[in-house]
Amino acid sequence: MKWRRINVPENVYREIARVAKSQGTAMWKVIVEMISTYRAVRRERGKTPVSDKVAWYITKLSMSAGEFRGNPNDRNRKYFMRTIEQIESRLKVNLSELKSVVRSYKGDSASRKALNDTVKLAIMKIMEKGE
Repeated sequence: MKWRRINVPENVYREIARVAKSQGTAMWKVIVEMISTYRAVRRERGKTPVSDKVAWYITKLSMSAGEFRGNPNDRNRKYFMRTIEQIESRLKVNLSELKSVVRSYKGDSASRKALNDTVKLAIMKIMEKGE
């Protein structure tokens, strides 16, 4: 890594040093973190990271799955399928395997295990969209 020096006012230097000491890290790492935070705050609204949307849909999927697993009636199946379809269309994630498991869900231990595993895989697919 090639190093450069910059001039900063004394009070700025002291603040960077204080933060670095409290975090137990190098001063340059504090500056890198500050720049990253600055960029995130200044980012235009239309360019917000996908991670916010991803977190919402993971939460929504988890809640729908839990409700359906606990009470697998037609109404909950319909809501769960609608949530899955929203995620597929809005995040462009293929969740056909999850839809298949939901359609065939019987509520026994084997289908509960299949649902849990498939929901976990679906969440991992959704998380990949946030990267």
